Amino acid sequence: MSFPADDSADQQVPWLPAERFEIALDAEIGASSAPPPTAGRDLLVVTNHRAIKTGESGGARTTSLLPLTGMTGIEVVDISRSPDRLTQGLLALAVGIVLGWVSWIVAGVPLISLIIGGLPLLAAVYLLSGYAFPDAEGELVLHSGGQSVRLPLRTKDSRRDAYLVAHRLYELLTAASATVHSDPSLEEQAAPPAGPSAIGQLTAMELLAMAEANATDVSQVRA
Repeated sequence: MSFPADDSADQQVPWLPAERFEIALDAEIGASSAPPPTAGRDLLVVTNHRAIKTGESGGARTTSLLPLTGMTGIEVVDISRSPDRLTQGLLALAVGIVLGWVSWIVAGVPLISLIIGGLPLLAAVYLLSGYAFPDAEGELVLHSGGQSVRLPLRTKDSRRDAYLVAHRLYELLTAASATVHSDPSLEEQAAPPAGPSAIGQLTAMELLAMAEANATDVSQVRA
């Protein structure tokens, strides 16, 4: 569903004439078909002309604008929890408990039991915490030449909806590209001039005429 500029999710960014809201992706909530509020949140708003990414970090609010006609690529980085890390953590936990219990039965010294069973337990805590709280976040990355706009994906909903937003962006990119190719005037404006310039052609013609005139004068003098 599309919304006109009057329903803009970010009133700080003036919208273009006939610009319409298409879809939005929040780093926490996920995709939205209606313009959501943007204050203090990482949010990507997609219109029929551009992508607007807003975010706040360390008291600084950043707004990035990326026109659809300049976009060269869309990338979804989906960070998932590794089941191997969970298995290793649970195995280390079981080993620590067993070793601590056996050392207590054999030696009967709390310090020895704590050392023998504590080391595997520390490894288990490290592995399980890494599984529960991954070091890296997922991202939706929009590329445009040497510039990249990145939206973090902090929840399962946002990681799932990132593919929907990427698909909608690709549809808009295809429509924008078809519009440019169907309008010859837009292609002429976008395409660089081919061959030598008119000034360069005029100068070459003048030089050729001067050379021919000089050759005629020389032949007349010899005759």
